[in-house]
Amino acid sequence: MKPLFPVLLALLLALSACGGKTPAPVTSAPVPEAPASAPETSAPATPAPEPPDEQHYPQADDALVREIVKTYGAREEVGPDGVSRLVAVEASLLDHFSNWDSVKELTPMAFYSWFLTTTYQEDLDQRRERYSHPDLEEMDGIFFPQDLFEERVQRYFRASSLQLRSDAPYDPQRQGYWFPLSLGIGESAIEYSYTQDNGILTIDLSLDYSPRSSPYTGRLTVILFEEDRWEYLCWKCLPQTMPQTGKLREEVDFLTPEHWELLDKAMLYYSYFTVNGGSFYGDTSWQDPALSVEIDGVQYLKYTGTLYQGWDDFYQDVCSVFTPEYFEQLNTVDFGLWGSLTQGPLYRNIDGDLYCAPRDGGGNPAYLPDADRYSVYRSGSMDKTLSITCRSYYCDREDVGKDDPVPTSFKDRHFILENGPDGWRVSRYAQP
Repeated sequence: MKPLFPVLLALLLALSACGGKTPAPVTSAPVPEAPASAPETSAPATPAPEPPDEQHYPQADDALVREIVKTYGAREEVGPDGVSRLVAVEASLLDHFSNWDSVKELTPMAFYSWFLTTTYQEDLDQRRERYSHPDLEEMDGIFFPQDLFEERVQRYFRASSLQLRSDAPYDPQRQGYWFPLSLGIGESAIEYSYTQDNGILTIDLSLDYSPRSSPYTGRLTVILFEEDRWEYLCWKCLPQTMPQTGKLREEVDFLTPEHWELLDKAMLYYSYFTVNGGSFYGDTSWQDPALSVEIDGVQYLKYTGTLYQGWDDFYQDVCSVFTPEYFEQLNTVDFGLWGSLTQGPLYRNIDGDLYCAPRDGGGNPAYLPDADRYSVYRSGSMDKTLSITCRSYYCDREDVGKDDPVPTSFKDRHFILENGPDGWRVSRYAQP
């Protein structure tokens, strides 16, 4: 394999239904030895629901919209005036100020908080019996068995079990999800309006957490399958003021050059699985339709570029940045909302050759690269695990290209760096 020369680039990452991704500088990294042949990467997929007939999409009414908002993170409350209203539940996804455009951006902890909000309607004694930690006589935190947890999450979110189990609070020994704290219920009033375009329902919400914090607005987008069946597609939060937590890159003095090099390369390599599937930075064009195979209804093109000599070369290079387990998660992708195949490997090992199903996720010019702010947390020993959050800011599309555009939204990128036998690797990277 020819090495990547150190470069600095602003890489525009994936654009989806509601937003985009972020850039990253890139540098070279050593390539460890890998097995002569890596296993095929695939994961069980939740079967996609059949699409409704184009002329018979379910039509939303106020009762359905209220149920969708409640399921996302709200509850009914009767005020002193006897009028029923919606209020957001604390730590629900309605309290998730960072935008998300794909469920892959949501961390396992975000899903845990969401699941927790769905249990508030249950009797407390029932919750204690059903969700107690299996090793504790008295309730200390809440434990959710994995079958129950994953079935409920996957009813409303297109999240794989591989993603849900990729980090705390998942406990593989007890086959469930546990966190030692139980969160309460908030008091934020919600007002909403909605529009529908065929099967896509857009709900605009206004939330007032006063006097705890300032009001903000949000947009929740879902796809309808039938009257009681829907999936959440994305969430856009527009707070009145942009929170400025964390430090600018030049102010962070507790990450080593090795850490920054790994983060920069992870940002670039992440795009190989999200934005530029089948296209590698610094490589020549290689997509030749004549060298293609069809597997499970997906066309894979043989790689004939100059950067990699085949599958093993590619696998070793990517696993110099990501852990093998995270590589498997990244390499399992959705090939479309509908169809017989919903998930499968993006890159395949076919007789030692590298094949890919090309995809182009686009880019987001509204991203403001100089505004990134970082927060670093220790998880155990600082020399073993680092948890890093990068808050990225975006301006309105009409302000792109103007001097000093004002940020109007933001997203949080979450990294986990682990120091193993082969050095530091990225074991999770939830990026917009």
